[in-house]
Amino acid sequence: MYRIPLGPFAEDLVNQGIHIEALSRKPGFDASLISQIRQHIKAHKIDIIHCHQYTLYVYGALGALMTPAKVIFTEHGRFYPDSTTWKRKVINPSCSDSLMQRRRYQRQHETLW
Repeated sequence: MYRIPLGPFAEDLVNQGIHIEALSRKPGFDASLISQIRQHIKAHKIDIIHCHQYTLYVYGALGALMTPAKVIFTEHGRFYPDSTTWKRKVINPSCSDSLMQRRRYQRQHETLW
């Protein structure tokens, strides 16, 4: 399993009373991480997920489906903007389109409830 590191500022955030939870990911595509993220969103009533890097965006976007959480994606770092793969060309628009369609559906049906 990969352990997602908390980073150099985690201790300061914890000392300020901000809850931090790191999730683990199995090598390859880990479908169980999607449900872990979804459960975390629901349990903590999370409004916004801010994903850094492409892999985390895919997991975050899939985990946020069927929840009220909105996903923000910021890509930067070692490969940005030099790296584009066929996966990014296919999955990025699919995730974004799916999220936008879900938001439109939710807005249209909010007045019914």
